[in-house]
Amino acid sequence: GDGVLTWEEFSTIMTEPRMKAWFAALDVDTSEMEQLFALLDDGHGQVSRTEFVKAIKRLKGSASSVDMFTLQQETRKLSKTVDFLAGAVDAIQTVALTPHVDPPQATASSSSCAR
Repeated sequence: GDGVLTWEEFSTIMTEPRMKAWFAALDVDTSEMEQLFALLDDGHGQVSRTEFVKAIKRLKGSASSVDMFTLQQETRKLSKTVDFLAGAVDAIQTVALTPHVDPPQATASSSSCAR
């Protein structure tokens, strides 16, 4: 092969008893394979076979408490970043939408009055 796996190729392979047995041995629920494939796909309709196998092996069984904790921490970090960026966008919009008034220009008559 070409080293990549399309959804069509994968869905065909998934009908083979040998592949079903492999997923069962890894304790991977095959009912969500299309969703997993979509997550791994970067929009080109294909996934590297190597990356797909790595992802499947990570899915083996239930998520560990370390996996869940890591996910929670990363989610908190992303949430803080999104909040910061939203605040920055609001500040930029406020400045951009605030009408600016130029200060009055000094005229010859006003400068002569000050003498």
